[in-house]
Amino acid sequence: MPGRPRFGHFFLQAPTFFKTCAAARGDSDDRDEGKQVAVRKVLDAVKADGRTSLTAPEGKLVADAYGIPVPGEGVATSAADAATLARA
Repeated sequence: MPGRPRFGHFFLQAPTFFKTCAAARGDSDDRDEGKQVAVRKVLDAVKADGRTSLTAPEGKLVADAYGIPVPGEGVATSAADAATLARA
């Protein structure tokens, strides 16, 4: 699908990627083991499905687990709601 990010190489490069992100944030490489397990489950499931990309929720889980900022989300039913969500 054009424009859709592909993450086939992600499975091989993930450890280096997360160490780089932690170093850029000034964090130590000591990550919560529960987060590592959750991320490993997601990546194993994606790989087992033969996919080369993560869904949006999967990507958000991985990013959240390692402190990588992601845009907020929400549903606006009015212009005021949209403005409030945009500021959040």
